[in-house]
Amino acid sequence: MNITTDEAARIAGAKACMRALDEMIKSAEAFHDGVEKSTEVEEAAHYYGSRLRDAKAFADAIGPLSPYQEGVIIALAEYIHSSTTTGEPSLELWTPCVALTADQYRKKVKYLAARMAEES
Repeated sequence: MNITTDEAARIAGAKACMRALDEMIKSAEAFHDGVEKSTEVEEAAHYYGSRLRDAKAFADAIGPLSPYQEGVIIALAEYIHSSTTTGEPSLELWTPCVALTADQYRKKVKYLAARMAEES
């Protein structure tokens, strides 16, 4: 089989993606293991923080990306992470953390913490 440089790069990229996806899914599946946070804010911060951290690690495994490409890849990875940890999100209501400003992110954590407090 004669593999061109473009083919080799595509294959290498696909393999890197699968390794990164495997790591992210393992992390997402272990999300609830040993999670004992003392406050709803800590638990909400853990949820969003782990989702974003795992999604960024996924994007980093791909290699150098433009900011636009990084946003696309991290949003997709966050969706996969959310689907694994809490079930498939409703796209009409769900917003990836990567699409938020720092202030919006803090408000989202506080909002989730308040909802969790109401449910407990």
